[in-house]
Amino acid sequence: MSLREKWRSFRRKLRWLDPFTYVDEFVMPVVNPRNSEVLAWAVYILSALVFAWAFYALLGFVLSTPTPIMIVVSGSMEPLMHRGDLVLVQGVQAEQLKGQQVPYGSSLEKVPLHSFATTLCSHFNETERQSPCVEFFPEFREGPPYGFETVGIHLIDDREIFFDREGDIIIYRSPTKNEDIIHRVLLKVIADDTYLLTKGDNQKTNPFLDQEIIGGAAISPYLVRADSINGKAVLFVPLIGCAKLWLFDDLSSLVLRGRLPEEFRGIC
Repeated sequence: MSLREKWRSFRRKLRWLDPFTYVDEFVMPVVNPRNSEVLAWAVYILSALVFAWAFYALLGFVLSTPTPIMIVVSGSMEPLMHRGDLVLVQGVQAEQLKGQQVPYGSSLEKVPLHSFATTLCSHFNETERQSPCVEFFPEFREGPPYGFETVGIHLIDDREIFFDREGDIIIYRSPTKNEDIIHRVLLKVIADDTYLLTKGDNQKTNPFLDQEIIGGAAISPYLVRADSINGKAVLFVPLIGCAKLWLFDDLSSLVLRGRLPEEFRGIC
């Protein structure tokens, strides 16, 4: 057999890696014997949806998470991640999560942050001077960009912990926003279980912890239980999710509100 014939034989075998080959060979002759173009398109669209669902389910099984892929929807993790980036997520156990660790003597289940700790903030140009973050609320109400950020917490037993910002980036469900949040672990608090303090990386637009109550609400009203997260980010592809955001997020916002949310503008 010549090299060209071997190549042709290889290409014929390679086509079986394309799932639509099976549709053409086995499905179409049964459901579309008259070669209707409309019916063919319907079969291909339905097949594409089935293949996408199967791939997503298989990927979730392999990565041990119900949410193996997500798209960043805001700029809260800039400059590392931007709106429209596609993120690959892997399930992880509490002990495998990277982050500063601090022991705590009692349960923190459904316990708000302010009941056992005071958050500490500082201006970017005064990093050696920290004050309770509540003192910065008037500046926050003026809107971004902000000139300060949360730098640590003061526990009720007088321990002070300042964040090193080297924890894993995790994905968890916000009960107040009813959406998945992708933010960094700043602190692992070891009590009756492992609880997480989290925050976005963007200093200029995201100065407070997710657990900071502002205006009566927080992104996460309590510390995030480590066993409740969907996983951690292991890989991201820049801007590949923009088309989805334009079609399903931006368009619906324009129709319903007549404008885009501030965090959506000029990004992606």
